[in-house]
Amino acid sequence: MTNTGETTLFDITVTEDATIFTGTATLPTPVYQSGGSDEDGEGDDFDLVSGDSMIFTADYTVTQDDINSGQVDNQAAASGDDIGGNAIEDTASDDGDDTDGNTEDDITETPIDQTRALEITKTSSYDAVTGIITYTYEVENTGNVTLFDVLELLAAQMHNN
Repeated sequence: MTNTGETTLFDITVTEDATIFTGTATLPTPVYQSGGSDEDGEGDDFDLVSGDSMIFTADYTVTQDDINSGQVDNQAAASGDDIGGNAIEDTASDDGDDTDGNTEDDITETPIDQTRALEITKTSSYDAVTGIITYTYEVENTGNVTLFDVLELLAAQMHNN
């Protein structure tokens, strides 16, 4: 975040908007990394003079439900106070990804690659006493997306091969 105004801002925070977050695990919490300065003498670097920047980061570990949905959306906001104690806030832009004609305050959409893959291995054993051949089919989901109706998928795959 960069202070694009003309005055110093104090006590900068960054938060994620829980109402927009589509992940299925815990909402990420932005953590201060670098930048800023201690302009108010409080012993922290959470103040920004005009033109300076601060870096916050947050990690989020995707869940299987997130992979299945193919995307996680979120939105962050930065806030601080001016010298008069007035709150100043800005909602994050989308890094200039101009997919909708608007580069301001767009929700951050993070696509998650989905791989749908299925592998079947067939083995057999012959019992000479009974004269019976037993076939064993091992089916493995080798992709990263939960598969449903596997019998139908197998039938389609066997038909295509």
